This record gives sequence, C-alpha cells and structure tokens, in this order.
Amino acid sequence: MEDELIRIRREKLESLGKDDAGLYPNDVKVTATTDELHDRFDDRPPEELASLDETFDLAGRIMALRNFGKASFLNLQDRKGRIQVYVKKDGIGEPAFESFRKMDIGDIIFASGPVFKTRTGELTVEARQIRLLAKALRPLPEKWHGLTDVEIRYRQRHRSNRQPPGPGRLPETEPDRPADPGFHAQPGFPGSRDAHDAPRGGRGHGETL
Repeated sequence: MEDELIRIRREKLESLGKDDAGLYPNDVKVTATTDELHDRFDDRPPEELASLDETFDLAGRIMALRNFGKASFLNLQDRKGRIQVYVKKDGIGEPAFESFRKMDIGDIIFASGPVFKTRTGELTVEARQIRLLAKALRPLPEKWHGLTDVEIRYRQRHRSNRQPPGPGRLPETEPDRPADPGFHAQPGFPGSRDAHDAPRGGRGHGETL
C-alpha cells in the first residue's frame, strides 16, 4: 500500500516539474511565523481583520488537507506552531490551483496572504500565493503507529494550533531568510475543523463551500 502511495506521489512530483512554477525554489522569504499571527490576531474581531491591508509570508509542512472542489483548507505547521490556510481557485489563479491540487500531506510549502476568521472563529490565512518547496514522497505515519509519547502529546492538542516548547519542535530559522526545505515536522495533526469554515464577509467572501 505504501509503495503505491509513493508511486503516486512520484508521478505528482514529475507532473509538478513540468508546471511553470518549477521545483525547489530558493527565492522564498518568510516574513511571519504561526505564533506571531496567533499572538497578534487571535483576540481581534473578524471585522478588524477584514479591514487590514497586510500580507503574511509563511512556510511549513502540510499536516492536514481538506478539499471542497474549488476551495481547500489545510493546516500548516512551521517551527513555531500551526495555522489554518484557506486556498481558493479564484484567489491564487487556475494554473497555481491545479499545481496545488497535486500537493499532499507532508509536503513543505510557501503560503502568502492576509488573515481572517472563519465562521467558527478560527484564525486563517487566505492564500494569495502557494508554492511547493519540497515534496514528501513518503506519507506521514499512520495515527498511533510507531509513535513516541512526545508525538502523542502533539496529536492530542485538539484545542490549539500552537506547538509547546520542548522535544519535537522544528529547528529555528530567521523569519526573513529563505525557507529551508530540509527541516523536519512533527507527525500528526489536530482534529479536523468544520467543513464549512468559509471566510466571513469583508473582502468579497461569504461563499458557501
């Protein structure tokens, strides 16, 4: 079964190599981390976020991915924690969205865009740009399979996207340096969110997925 998954991911990698975006870019610069966004915006009302004119550039590993036709939600984990990212075909353009659909859980990506809150109040980055930094050819371990106690602790953090200090944290890199596609991420992801976590109004949102 795993061999078949690896074969499929290799095919996706070959297909992505033919896209205009290219593979393994080294010109990506990260300007924010997930914990910085949570610190700044977790307690702010959705209306205030909708009025912001600011874009944030992050890089990390896809830990959960939920597709709904022309839109998707993913959980992005960097060296500081996790945040939800909303990817819409109309938001990043059709060519980029077609490339995005070839990305999998475990892939390391770059995501850039403003922040908003979903109907359930979760802080989310609305992607205006998505780029693949490194393709994960092997899937992340199955739930509860071969895990250490530290890893189980991360899996059970259902109420927060933040990653606590201690063993298992990603290595530190400076936010304004190119993203390092070689860092390791903690396996697992928190509980899935509401499948209808579409953006609130304020910037032309409000569609139902």
